[in-house]
Amino acid sequence: MSQPTYPSAGYYVPPPAAQAPPPAAQAPPPYAQAPPPAAQVPPPYAQAPPPASQAPPPSKSKGGFFSNLKKEAEKASKQLGKELDKAGKSINEAVDQNYQSALLDMFRNGNAVQLVSRITGQSLQIVLSPQGQNVLDARGPLDPPAFNTVWTVVNEGKNQVHLHNYHNYIAVNDGVTYIKHCPPGSVLSLETKFQLSQTQRQFVTLESVKEKNRHVGFLPTGELKPALASTKEIESQLGVRLISTGIPAYEKLEMLRQVLHKVVPFVTVTVQRNFAATAVASQNLDPIQQLFLDKVREYKTKSKGGKLVDATPESEALLSEMLGNLERAYGAKGVDMTQFPTLNFTEPTLVWPGLSPEQQEKIRQQAEAEEEAEAKRLALIKAEEPRSSIIEGYEAE
Repeated sequence: MSQPTYPSAGYYVPPPAAQAPPPAAQAPPPYAQAPPPAAQVPPPYAQAPPPASQAPPPSKSKGGFFSNLKKEAEKASKQLGKELDKAGKSINEAVDQNYQSALLDMFRNGNAVQLVSRITGQSLQIVLSPQGQNVLDARGPLDPPAFNTVWTVVNEGKNQVHLHNYHNYIAVNDGVTYIKHCPPGSVLSLETKFQLSQTQRQFVTLESVKEKNRHVGFLPTGELKPALASTKEIESQLGVRLISTGIPAYEKLEMLRQVLHKVVPFVTVTVQRNFAATAVASQNLDPIQQLFLDKVREYKTKSKGGKLVDATPESEALLSEMLGNLERAYGAKGVDMTQFPTLNFTEPTLVWPGLSPEQQEKIRQQAEAEEEAEAKRLALIKAEEPRSSIIEGYEAE
């Protein structure tokens, strides 16, 4: 891809609040007192300091128990402070990498965004320096977005991104923010990788992943501020404007088709139920309502027969290829894969579990014989009951 010709960098005008410094050399007023001479002879009565050999030795404090205890406490306090700072940084990193919001969602892979500096109120842009180098500043226009103010997002997950304009990436190295060109297909280095962090719900900061605590920041004039001296304060806070998304054209077409597929039946039923009211109200529709109804009717007309509306040859070829892949994968050649399948259920025929007629007859005869034997046994028991009662009465007498 050929590189575009960037506009030249303009003169960085100081902010309105700044005042010009006083002249470098200014004569003092006549009533000003002259400064004393650089070297002044001491008075004769001043006593000369004793020589170094005769200087009293420094007093040595004898360290006692409480002194040692105090030193140990100070040492432990410093170590505890370091550990707390380390833990706080780890917590902040984890929060930044896992935080989700509508603002950070604009940095999806392939999206084009415009970044607006909070301190200047203007967009980040690439311009050509007097030395012929591409440089970054915060004095770009806002609307309409110029080509050199739009940044394409390369998202690597965990809210870590690369931002480039025609493959000219924002980078930080040795505490300096600059523009680095990476040809298409090349491996991106850590110099161009930034950790997104959201502040105050509406701004983000770009912290270098390679050099922690160094951010992309700007001066009130729009010039770059060294990343080494930039923190998460106002000079590094950036607003975000979404210019376009990275969704392919055929996916957008399919999304629109699905939405309208759900909307059209509802609109049709509503119009049929309220035909009289619609006939009266349609005479006073505002342009937006009329445009919406026209588009719905146009879509209904064009989508008859399940066709894609306003489909390009590329999208039609892609759909045919996808349907062909499904047919080959599932062996469904000649089946309309866009229709819901027809399910047919038949009642199964129950059969005897594998016994021949002879076996069935034998089992039946055996069961009848067992029933007959059981009936005889019960009859015998009933016949013996009167006899046992007579014997029991005789023994009682």
